Amino acid sequence: AAARAFWPLGNTRLEKRLPLIAAPTLLIWGAEDRIVPRRYADRFAAAIAGRTEITTIPGAGHLAELDKPDEVAAAILRWTS
Repeated sequence: AAARAFWPLGNTRLEKRLPLIAAPTLLIWGAEDRIVPRRYADRFAAAIAGRTEITTIPGAGHLAELDKPDEVAAAILRWTS
């Protein structure tokens, strides 16, 4: 059931929409993400039109905000200040 619920998200061609993003963008990636490999962060960053930064969170998986909430919050605070 969960796979069926998320299937439409998996079929979305996100990369086609990335060039539409003109705002500064912070990509936060879990270093241990086994669902979406880190190389995608580089591809996404290259496709985004606006200024982009990638922050990799050591010890975090796909849901970095749950695995390492303090580190993610610190990365966001650095980005926005």
